[in-house]
Amino acid sequence: MMKKTLLYIQTLLLLSFTCSCEDQQDWAEYSEDYQAGKLGVEVSTTQLNFDDSQQSLSFNITSQCYWNVVTSENWIKTSKDYGNNNSSITVSVQENPSTTTSRDASITVGDGINRCTIRVIQAATKEWIRLDRSSLTFSYEGGTEYVEVSSNVKYHSEATPDWCKVSTSNDGTKMIVRVSGNNTFEKRSCVIRVTGNTAEAQVPVSQEAAPQPTVGISSIDNITKTSARCNVEFKSSFFSASEYGVCYSSNVPTPTTTNMRVYNKVSYKNDAGSFSLTGLQQNTTYYVRPYVITAAGTTYGSVKTFTTQKINSPEEDDNTTPVY
Repeated sequence: MMKKTLLYIQTLLLLSFTCSCEDQQDWAEYSEDYQAGKLGVEVSTTQLNFDDSQQSLSFNITSQCYWNVVTSENWIKTSKDYGNNNSSITVSVQENPSTTTSRDASITVGDGINRCTIRVIQAATKEWIRLDRSSLTFSYEGGTEYVEVSSNVKYHSEATPDWCKVSTSNDGTKMIVRVSGNNTFEKRSCVIRVTGNTAEAQVPVSQEAAPQPTVGISSIDNITKTSARCNVEFKSSFFSASEYGVCYSSNVPTPTTTNMRVYNKVSYKNDAGSFSLTGLQQNTTYYVRPYVITAAGTTYGSVKTFTTQKINSPEEDDNTTPVY
């Protein structure tokens, strides 16, 4: 019996599959035992569908005889290459290395006379891009930050505004984000897009607004019928000023630089000075507002008021004693 069994296995392994499940041949010349058995092999499925990852699926073989399993590609592995009677076969595949092309192959199960084919399909690997930072925040002064990037595809990164520049390290593992100083008094933001062929990741970027300088009127003195003196000082922590002074009006409660003004041209961050307001109307209330201009725009201080003297009010150089 052992001799007949060995002869039977050798016969199955040496003969190639030349017919489909419907094809029949008389193989009595090869094995009396094989002829005496119930011929035929069946499988529980004709197709196995795998996702892109390393994965295993199973199918069942129903048979009353010896069979063997042949795979067409080396990326497919089966738990058994041959056996006899009913059995469960586990099919394992490795992760698909391609992000653009699916894989398609076959497994053939045969008993020497009959054979069945199982199609094996594996999806292309999904692209992925992962970043180690979910957002970036910069001070108004700007600076440089680094984002670690891991991906299974080549990627490209970009940001739309000119104030945010993005580049990639030589080894491709880091994204270098450089933000210039914010020259506005408004907070600003953008989004860096990191893209492959189909995958995308995003990094929101925000930057603080530049701090506004402070400017104020320390005092208003030397008030006469037609003039007054305003003492002003300003401080800027970031921008140098190009101009500062006071704007004033007798009928606009919050005057701007479009109204009357007196000013000094400067090129530094801190200063204090006095400004003479002349040509005023007597006995009139004036609204005075200090301002300073930097590269980010115009900053105003608090409004102060003063009232000029009446025509008949005495001044320091008036002689109040009648002359006869």
